[in-house]
Amino acid sequence: MRSSFTVSAPIRGQYQPLEKLGSGGMGEVHKARDLKLNRLVALKILHPDHSQDPGSRQRFVQEAQAASALNHPNIITIHDIVSDGGLEIMVMEFVKGRTLKEMIPPNGLLLAQTLYYATQIADALVAAHHAAIIHRDLKPSNIMVTDRGLVKLLDFGLAKLLRGPVHDPDETKGAPVTAQGSIVGTFCYMSPEQAQGKPVDARSDIFAFGAVLYEMATGRRAFPGDNNISILSSVLRDEPVPAIQLSPSLPPALSQLMQHCMAKDPVARPQSMDVVRDAIQRIRQQTDSGDTASTPSIETESYPAASPPVSTVRPTLWAGAAVLLLAVPVAWWFIRPKPLTSPAEPVTQERVGNKPSPVAPLSTPAATPDPPAPPPSPAVNDKGLLSIPDGTPLNLELQTEIAANAEPGAPLAFFVSSAVILNGETVIAKGARATGELFSREKKKQFLFAGRGTRINVLLRSVEAPDGAKLKIRATAKREAEPVASIESSGTKPKNVAVAKGAAMLAFTDGPQAVTPTVR
Repeated sequence: MRSSFTVSAPIRGQYQPLEKLGSGGMGEVHKARDLKLNRLVALKILHPDHSQDPGSRQRFVQEAQAASALNHPNIITIHDIVSDGGLEIMVMEFVKGRTLKEMIPPNGLLLAQTLYYATQIADALVAAHHAAIIHRDLKPSNIMVTDRGLVKLLDFGLAKLLRGPVHDPDETKGAPVTAQGSIVGTFCYMSPEQAQGKPVDARSDIFAFGAVLYEMATGRRAFPGDNNISILSSVLRDEPVPAIQLSPSLPPALSQLMQHCMAKDPVARPQSMDVVRDAIQRIRQQTDSGDTASTPSIETESYPAASPPVSTVRPTLWAGAAVLLLAVPVAWWFIRPKPLTSPAEPVTQERVGNKPSPVAPLSTPAATPDPPAPPPSPAVNDKGLLSIPDGTPLNLELQTEIAANAEPGAPLAFFVSSAVILNGETVIAKGARATGELFSREKKKQFLFAGRGTRINVLLRSVEAPDGAKLKIRATAKREAEPVASIESSGTKPKNVAVAKGAAMLAFTDGPQAVTPTVR
């Protein structure tokens, strides 16, 4: 039985523990203050019972070495590893936020959130694998999300170093899966080869990533079970229910990617996290652009494209016919013969706006117009603030659906789908929160075959900068224009919803402003 222990006195005179954040596995995690640098840190303290075990101490040191070898914004930073009073202590950056396990609701995250977090997790694993480090314990509880939406990959305690003559005491070929100590990791996320105690490589993390992605998108574990034996049996034999059957609104390519990541045979999976990350980025780009019809056509060398649903073919044909009928009279309007208004006016001329501008005679080369002057570059002032020019664009995604009966003034929440970077510094981060309100609802006019609908106009208010400042934003590129813009769903939605979650909107900074640049 483990003995309880408390830590309150300063450790080596430098780290003052403040509060216990959690415990589990081989130790405890405490929030502390670095007295020399006056910053908050997290202390991972190896339990005294394990401090006497050479294997536990070796794994503890290996975790620090693995994580400290990776300099990546989505991987926890290790500051130091110290010994004090018989305790082994790892000093890490303090991350304020929640674990992904705490954030996933019963029905899964929004699609935009799933893709946003998955991209960061995949990028962190790419960095680890390029450094020949396999995590081996990827799960939602080992993934932290900060208040600003930044993902941090934690707990490299079971990491495997693929380079050098490193002995792995946990790797036992052919060990029975029920033997205590013969397998490491968390049962419902480990790959079949890891569950059988066989040698693992980067493809084992790809399997775990597929299981985590599945849980983010559906809210359900890919391999459920009442106990460890049933879970392991599911991992080894069962195929998870396709995610698209649980969440029909998911892009088919995303559901297909999960299935391929969780293939039982490592050879059948994508062969690198680079391939997986690139696939997620393409799905995200097409989803952001509203091009949901082409999302299933995403291809990689590891998995083929899916066929489009049959139900989408007939509406597409009707839409094409309607566009063709409209195009004929419109085209005739532009190509119809036009009388010359003046014999002296040259036939060859260019138009700028609504005013004709003469073009030089054919015998003289036309003068090349001067290119427009580039906008002034932002600069850091004497106070260390980076200026943001007026009208800087940023992409937003709706977090709260707009009901069909919503009244003007109803608050709306957005998050930034892509970071705004000026002079190499992030001035508005991905996942930053933005606010606005419903401005008005307008009935669309009926035109030929098009039915009547409702146009939702939105007034934007502010967006959060990395330094916590609230930047003013607006919905139009020009300040003198109408301050509102319309927003609409990119796909199907219920009748009682005017605009569904995930709808994209373009915003612009309102007036010149300044923020503290992100420290890199």
